[in-house]
Amino acid sequence: MKLTITLLALIGCVAADVSHLSGSYLPPVQPQPQYLPPAQEYLPPSQPQPQYLPPAAPEPQYLPPQPQYLPPVAPQPRYLPPVAPQPQYLPPAEPQPQYLPPAAPAPEYLPPVDTPVAEDGYHYRTVKKYRLRSH
Repeated sequence: MKLTITLLALIGCVAADVSHLSGSYLPPVQPQPQYLPPAQEYLPPSQPQPQYLPPAAPEPQYLPPQPQYLPPVAPQPRYLPPVAPQPQYLPPAEPQPQYLPPAAPAPEYLPPVDTPVAEDGYHYRTVKKYRLRSH
């Protein structure tokens, strides 16, 4: 990998050698305009020939279709045939079992924990960390 980078750097240095160029500024080369003398021979403009051109046929104009309002179709009533009476007695269906969520636990009273509190009732006592310093 290092050899590849070194080889590419060496090729770049050789390709960038501009010592053979001159140190002065050379402006870009512009082409010189060529002078052409006017023609010695005069040709008058040609006269137009009379021609009959028939009038152009009118192009058909395309008109987009106009939207038409169609009222909505009235729904047709659907009648179902009456249900034939059952000749036998059917007892009512059994009621489906209902889901009952579990009962909420009874609230328990927990006595307060003895926590050391400062005189103002806000600051708690913390464990002090000791660091050994090396001189």
